[in-house]
Amino acid sequence: MRRLITLMIGMLMAVSGTALAGDRPSFDKADKNGDGEISTQEALDAGAPKKEVKAADADGDGKLARGDWWQVEMDPDDNTT
Repeated sequence: MRRLITLMIGMLMAVSGTALAGDRPSFDKADKNGDGEISTQEALDAGAPKKEVKAADADGDGKLARGDWWQVEMDPDDNTT
């Protein structure tokens, strides 16, 4: 249920063109290998703080779905924890 809600929020935000915080690259831009998921490394390369990536990875598989990506708060001052 949580993933469905997350996906719905992500879709709404994608349509509206807004982000929760910071300048977040689009999901497709962050998904460098085009596999339909953003790996932890792809997220870090896109500027996402490690702690945010871990928090958004609801199932702990090291990948973010499209809806998960919109939960990541981008904070350029904190990319280490």
